[in-house]
Amino acid sequence: MANFAVKSAGQFAVLGSGDAYAEEFFKNLQRQYPENVFVYIGYNNELAHKIYAASDFFIMPSAFEPCGLGQMIAQRYGALPIVRRTGGLYDSVIPFDLNTNNQDVADGFGFTAYSTIDAMTSVAQALMVYNSGKQIMNKLVKNALKVDHTWKKSCQEYIELYKSLI
Repeated sequence: MANFAVKSAGQFAVLGSGDAYAEEFFKNLQRQYPENVFVYIGYNNELAHKIYAASDFFIMPSAFEPCGLGQMIAQRYGALPIVRRTGGLYDSVIPFDLNTNNQDVADGFGFTAYSTIDAMTSVAQALMVYNSGKQIMNKLVKNALKVDHTWKKSCQEYIELYKSLI
């Protein structure tokens, strides 16, 4: 997936930690493409926010994710999340669908299977939207910036649910 994104003339930043083989893969990618790939193994909050602010896309291919904050933070910065549709990622990102052209509500991209092929397909779709003119991309970014993940909204939804049960 990363090779594909880099070879598509993109820049790729990785921040975090994970399985040793994945960390080594990204370190090698940085050695291979030093002008296009940045890797920071570990966590740095200040750097994370700089990366969010500078990004067009935020990839979160989690095997499972009870909640996930990264995609929500990315949306606040206007970086479109590309997520595996699981747990909180399913609940918090409305993926763009070329078939239904749901650009009026979509605020990111998504895939269902936990596989590199599905992740790459979703990245390819995101890059296609990015490169096909700014109309759809701008609409998706505006949608992402408008997403309300605050407790105020959640509390109101709970109140409505409780009222419906009475």
